[in-house]
Amino acid sequence: MALSNLERQARWRAKRDAEMAALHKAAGQATRATKRLQSALLEARREIERLRQHVAALEQVATPRPAKASPKPLDSDSEVARLKTMNRNLRIKVANMTKFAERQQERTGAMPFASYAKIMRALRPDQTPTEELRQKACGLFSQWWQVNKKLKARSA
Repeated sequence: MALSNLERQARWRAKRDAEMAALHKAAGQATRATKRLQSALLEARREIERLRQHVAALEQVATPRPAKASPKPLDSDSEVARLKTMNRNLRIKVANMTKFAERQQERTGAMPFASYAKIMRALRPDQTPTEELRQKACGLFSQWWQVNKKLKARSA
């Protein structure tokens, strides 16, 4: 039983209308997804800008203040005096950086390096630690854990 031209055209139009409806539906979903992604992108850009400002503020805090004008050196040799001045300025810079790192460590609750090293020494898989070393490592970890828990509770 053959289809007439009129029936064939009606089927083709129905098929095309179904395809167009599917395309319109997909386009609507894509538009909604694009809007969601654009808002997420805008939020991410705001977060990046906020973090850049935070980094700039931290760099400003971490930048050591210039050392006071050093007194005139007593040494007659200018090279030795210059090196002494440079050494003094570097020591001041290191002291400022150390203070900043300690403040950041206290603020974030990071474990001090000395404690971390002792704990890692006790956990080495290639040798068995002494009981004293194990007790000391457990004590350091417990101490850090309590301080960190209080810090997180305070910040929450």
